[in-house]
Amino acid sequence: IERDVFAPIALASPIQLPRGWSIAGFADPNSIDFQFSQSVSEGWYDGEAHGDNSDPGSDAENARFDGNWLLPETDYFEMLMQTPGAPPPEGYSPVVTDVDVNRTPRQTFMIRFQSGTGQLVRGSAPAIVIDPRPTSVGRGFFPQNLRWIRANRIEDARQWTERVVNADDLNGDGSVNHIDATFRVVAIGNFSNDTVLAGPVARLALYREEDLARGLGARGLNRETNSLYAPIAQEGRIAFDLEGLFSAPNFIDEPGEVRIAINRWMQGDTNFVEAGGFEDSDTDGDGNIFGDAAAGGFAPDTPMAKIFIVQPGTGELTGVSR
Repeated sequence: IERDVFAPIALASPIQLPRGWSIAGFADPNSIDFQFSQSVSEGWYDGEAHGDNSDPGSDAENARFDGNWLLPETDYFEMLMQTPGAPPPEGYSPVVTDVDVNRTPRQTFMIRFQSGTGQLVRGSAPAIVIDPRPTSVGRGFFPQNLRWIRANRIEDARQWTERVVNADDLNGDGSVNHIDATFRVVAIGNFSNDTVLAGPVARLALYREEDLARGLGARGLNRETNSLYAPIAQEGRIAFDLEGLFSAPNFIDEPGEVRIAINRWMQGDTNFVEAGGFEDSDTDGDGNIFGDAAAGGFAPDTPMAKIFIVQPGTGELTGVSR
């Protein structure tokens, strides 16, 4: 599988959102969970709510055909491991012990522009973004003579990336074979915990995590992740914290329902929990589930996420009024 690789440059200054705020990205229909063959299930947003290599006709399988608001999934992995299921560092007991290695451990979205023209890119395959784990632990796969491959030692990310990608005899043993390919995949591939798989989007939503949790009827945010997600678990799957945050009388109790609820809430349908179900959220009976006025004892829809469209030619953000 060939993927484009993006490396950060030293001159770029990251923008840090205020605590409690986050950004969602809208994935167009048929863009999530690229499945390259029947035997390989790793893909973009391949977790239990969106793909998960599910049976045809299941909610997760059908999610591929929908447009979906995606939340960043970059921090739900084992920091001290090079890849899912790798041998643990000495003295470290891993959380993930029953891992499906054919999965993406870190994923997100990005606004992507074409080199040279500056045109907005949509519909292309996800790319790999270099984002090294900030630790020297769990680097034993690369022996002393290959210390330069350890991502925590990167000084110039672009030069490092080009060397890893282009070197034929990557491990320096005098021959070019499958071992070099293995080193390359572990260092910079989709399974590496030093990379993030990012797909292109053209719509963004700015929101407060607590507002989203409240809108979905959750009991709050997970205390460890400060989000709707559970900490990484034994099977190594990225998952919503259903057991800890959602319970009766809330009707949301499955991953696919959380996905639908996020989509509805981002778009402006904010009274479906009060109404008792997605099918009942047209509370004012006008045939439109978004923008309900107060009626029948139900509160009106009150959109809280701020949606922006990225202009194809300029890259400027245009707010969407609702």
